[in-house]
This record gives sequence, structure tokens and C-alpha cells, in this order.
Amino acid sequence: MLNYIKILDDIDCADSDFQMIIGLLKWVFSAICTAIPVIIIILIVIDMTKVATAGNVDDKMKKEAGQKAVTRIIYAVIVFLVPTLVNLIFRLLPRSDGSSFVDCWNGGVKYSQK
Repeated sequence: MLNYIKILDDIDCADSDFQMIIGLLKWVFSAICTAIPVIIIILIVIDMTKVATAGNVDDKMKKEAGQKAVTRIIYAVIVFLVPTLVNLIFRLLPRSDGSSFVDCWNGGVKYSQK
């Protein structure tokens, strides 16, 4: 574990390739956090529409559609927690200069280890 931290400590936050990777990861997280609610709303509407338009609706179908909706909402909450967990992990990995990797992630401070 300490070897990984040593390797991570050697990362130059000001490196343009590293900044490009961080930018790409931020874009992916943003796209996922934007797309997930839209997809979940569409899927819940489709499920509820199926139940509403079914000719013979019983309580079992309503209950199953409700359970699917709740499950999808739980999955969405888990997806929304991923960026928070990444920030937490970066904050827990200190660098030798006293900063943390969250500074690299946020782009607020540029470092040069060279």
C-alpha cells in the first residue's frame, strides 16, 4: 500500500497529460450524473405507463412497478456518490508537500515535483 502512495506522490499535478486525464474523468462523471436522472425518469415513466395502460391491472403489477422505481432510484443515488467517494479517497491520500490529491482534482493548486 505504501508503494502505491509513493508512486502517487511522484505525480506532477501541473503535467498537461495528467490534467487532460483529470479533465476527461471530470467530464465522464458529469455526463453520468446528468444522464442517470434522465434515464431513470424515462424508465420509471415507461414502467408506470405499462401498468396504467394494461387492461387488467392488479395490485401485484402496481407493486412490481413501484419496486422497480425504488430500485432504480437507489442505483441513481449510488452513482451520485461516486464523485464524493473519489474526493474522499483523494483527500485521504496525503502528498509529501502537505497537500492532498483533491487539490490536483479540483485544479486549484498546481504542483511541480521537478
